[in-house]
Amino acid sequence: MSRLHPAAAAVVAALADAGHSDPHLLPLAQARRLLDEAYAAFPELPVATVSDLRIEGRDGDRLALRRYTPVPADGDRRGPAVPGRVVVFAHGGSWVRGSLDSHDRVCRALARASGLPVVAVGYRLAPEHPAPAALHDVVDAAAWVAAQPATRELLLCGDSVGGGLAVAAAAALRTAGVAVVHQLLLCPIVTADLDRHFDPGYDGVLLSRAELEWGRRQYGDTAAGPVAALGPSSPPTTVLAAECDPVRPQSELVGALLAGAGVDVRVHVAPGMVHGYVGAEDVLLGAEPALSLGAARITA
Repeated sequence: MSRLHPAAAAVVAALADAGHSDPHLLPLAQARRLLDEAYAAFPELPVATVSDLRIEGRDGDRLALRRYTPVPADGDRRGPAVPGRVVVFAHGGSWVRGSLDSHDRVCRALARASGLPVVAVGYRLAPEHPAPAALHDVVDAAAWVAAQPATRELLLCGDSVGGGLAVAAAAALRTAGVAVVHQLLLCPIVTADLDRHFDPGYDGVLLSRAELEWGRRQYGDTAAGPVAALGPSSPPTTVLAAECDPVRPQSELVGALLAGAGVDVRVHVAPGMVHGYVGAEDVLLGAEPALSLGAARITA
């Protein structure tokens, strides 16, 4: 705890005061509302346009998407940083909470930093929709985006458990013949093995082992997890991790496995930062602009 950045510590304390510390002990509706509201007080980040749309998933449900179009940099009206390149984003929330609203700021920040359009996926949540509903929704949304005439290259991005969904979706899309040119993982969770890939020194700092175990039980996923999809066929990968995050070892695991498989991978660990910091660097004064590094990688 001594390494925690003062700005990050202030955010942790404020969220704890708001009842955010133990969502697994709250009624589910309240836990979901708290996450949706967690960053509502932060200044909104402007983008050119935000539009909501719905598509039909494989199970017949209507799947909610939200598209963010970035403002061209420096008055440049020629279009996105890399024409035809689109990012599909999967939010976090321990499989049971999180929404298009809870991660709206992250998507805005990503669109602004990269100059690329971002399409967020409002995937179905457990326990109402157990595994593999969330993964199916991310795959179906990404396949739909890839099939649009304006899309030339598909990138996947995910935050927390959404990072794991992005990894698994990239593998499923590859099997279906849809190429993913890069995956950007923000404090990803890719394995249920919390004995080896969890730092107890930061247990409870915005994320706890109890919350993860609770969420996984609701989701009902008993497989090895997205870590099984990491290998030589994985796309180039950028991981933005936080030093004071109990699941930081999972970012390190992703880096080690992909580097060992010969995949282009870079893992950046932000000193003093906490789980979910990416996209709020302007609020966490003194935080390294990690998203700038990720944006440089996905627009290279």
